[in-house]
Amino acid sequence: MRMLLVMLAMTIAHAAATQPTNRQQADSLTQILKQISKGPGRLEPLLRLADYHAFKPGENKIDFDSANACVEEAARINKSNPVAGADGRILLTQAFIYREKGDEANGRKAVEQAIPLLEKSAYRYCLGKAYFELSGYYSRQALTTSIQKLEVSP
Repeated sequence: MRMLLVMLAMTIAHAAATQPTNRQQADSLTQILKQISKGPGRLEPLLRLADYHAFKPGENKIDFDSANACVEEAARINKSNPVAGADGRILLTQAFIYREKGDEANGRKAVEQAIPLLEKSAYRYCLGKAYFELSGYYSRQALTTSIQKLEVSP
């Protein structure tokens, strides 16, 4: 029972740590993107906007499409004007989108690919978020296993 409570607390902490950008901040990011027409200066606003769309309440397909469009544009920009560590940040954002869509297998794979890239970069905050995201997969797996054991027990 104690382990179940610990897992529940970890799940709540995970949800609190991934709070989305609010609507006002998203509007500001959109204005920034209008001012910066091209180049690597668009990367972070695009990725923050992708986070906003991915974590927006309601899980609508259009929100995930918007999030994916932001990530794809960030990847294109980074391919033509590489920024150290941006590949890891892009993969981490993609991992968030996968998880929010319920695709845990691809989400876990993306975060596992992002971690080594972020370890080599200056994105320490994102590295912490990546490890925290990865821990959520282990927590959910352990919680599911514990529940299954409880269901089997007489």
